[in-house]
Amino acid sequence: MLRTTDNYDLTGRNTFGMKVRCSRYIEYDSAQDLMELCGEDDPAPVLHIGGGSNLLFKGDYPGTILHSNIRYCRTAASN
Repeated sequence: MLRTTDNYDLTGRNTFGMKVRCSRYIEYDSAQDLMELCGEDDPAPVLHIGGGSNLLFKGDYPGTILHSNIRYCRTAASN
């Protein structure tokens, strides 16, 4: 499932708790969701983040943040 929010507050998405926002925030739950995003007309630049522990924002992010909410991956070997 894709969840899109404009003017998203990133305070809870960075461990430093910087009070910053991004133009658009998109969270996805599967690789298929991510494939559907290809070619979307989202504000650039685009930054793909994980848990946020290595992010330090010094101001609002002018583009789109992609966040993976995939909890596990199944490989061909695990089928």
